[in-house]
Parts: sequence; structure tokens; C-alpha cells
Amino acid sequence: MDGGSGTDFARNRVREDIAAGRVGEVVTRFPPEPNGFLHIGHAKSIALNFGVAGEFGGRCNLRFDDTNPVREEQAYVDAIREDVRWLGYAWSGEVRYASDYFGQLYGWTAHLIRTGHAYVDDLPADRIREVPRHADRAGPFQSVPRPAGGGEMGSLLQRCKIESKRLLTRLVREGHVSGWEDPRMPTLRGRGGGALRDFVSRLSINRNEGRVEASLLDHCVREHLNATAPRRAAVLRPLKIVAENYPEGGGVGRGGQS
Repeated sequence: MDGGSGTDFARNRVREDIAAGRVGEVVTRFPPEPNGFLHIGHAKSIALNFGVAGEFGGRCNLRFDDTNPVREEQAYVDAIREDVRWLGYAWSGEVRYASDYFGQLYGWTAHLIRTGHAYVDDLPADRIREVPRHADRAGPFQSVPRPAGGGEMGSLLQRCKIESKRLLTRLVREGHVSGWEDPRMPTLRGRGGGALRDFVSRLSINRNEGRVEASLLDHCVREHLNATAPRRAAVLRPLKIVAENYPEGGGVGRGGQS
């Protein structure tokens, strides 16, 4: 499986843009935050972004959203790079970082503010959530509540699993699990890349929140292991048997006859 190829709203949008001549090359990106290890929900985004680029002859960039250096670590950067490769994908060119473009982003922000297309709200975060926003003042840098399904791809939730990286980080930080590689954690590590690609290929790509039974992932892992895992037979607790009537110097022939 290639991780979700087929027909969905994202691919249909790409096809429409290509047919209308709005794009000459398909370029996608996977933009993880380097503040934790990837969890199973990330596999869907990875498969979509790299899959779409591959299907339309384009390229996919790996661009870290390193906007919070207090919580970011090089270990997470290295692990995310390894996980993307382990899933069977390769990004285009060098790894990119959002911090490389801070100067340009600041310039764009200042331009939008000067031209009246955005403004800076200096209210505290809790007040921003409480005070109603006016649509005529809303801009790219204003926090405005979005209706459900407002253009965002639905998140992948596993029943009985926590998929929020913020909550996963809390489990690790407070010592509820032994670490990010604890087998109880829904991280990518410990599951075959082929199994995860098969898993996400069975999921729908839509704007609404989706719930998936954990048994589907278990099934994909079993199918992957059945096809790839080596099998060995061994006697772990052998029993000692004493043949009291065995002739001295005798041998055992075919069929057990001496």
C-alpha cells in the first residue's frame, strides 16, 4: 500500500488546480513541531503529504515548525527524520526549518498590518477567548473561532488512545509512563512501517474528526507480521526422558525401530 492513494477532497483539489493551470508543480510539506516523538496520528499526515506529492510527480518538503525553542530538542528532530524514513518516504532536498524564514514572515506581517489586512491583539490569551471577534477586523494574525470542519483535515483519533502530543508529553513528564518509547504510548516506534502505511491507506481523508477502532491497527500489524516476520520453533523447557530398556550400543532406525 502507498499510504492512502485514491480519491478524496485533498487530491480532488489538487487535480482541479492542475487542470485549471493554477499550479505547475505539486509541492507539499510535512511540518512537525520538534517537541516530542511522532504518534500514530502523524502517520496519516505523512502518508497524505508524501503520497500526494508522489502521485502527482511533485515533491514533499520536511519543514520543522520550530517556533517554540523552550520545548524543542535535537533528539526530537533526529527521531522525526528517522521515523519519516522508516515509514518509507524521502523528503525533497535539505531539511527546512520555519526559523529560517522568521525575517521574511515578520516582513509579511508588518506589510499586512500597515495595509489594514491584519492587526495585533495585545489582550491576554484568556481574554482573547472570551471577547467576541468582529469579522470585519479579522485577519491572518487574529484568533477567530472556526466552525467545525472549516477547511481543516479531520484529526485521527483512536478509541481508548490519547493522540494529543501535549497530553502525551504530560504523561512522560509526570512519570505516568517510562518514556516516549513505553509500549503503552501510541507513538510510531515499535510498529512496522508497512503496517502503518496499510493502516492509513484504509482511512478516509476528510475535514471532519474521525474515530477509528484500535482493532483496525492491530489487524494491520498482524497482517504485516504474518507476511514479514521470521518464524522459528524452539523447545524452551525440554523434558528429560530416560529409556531404561534401550540396548547398549544400539541405534534407532527409521520408524523408531532399533
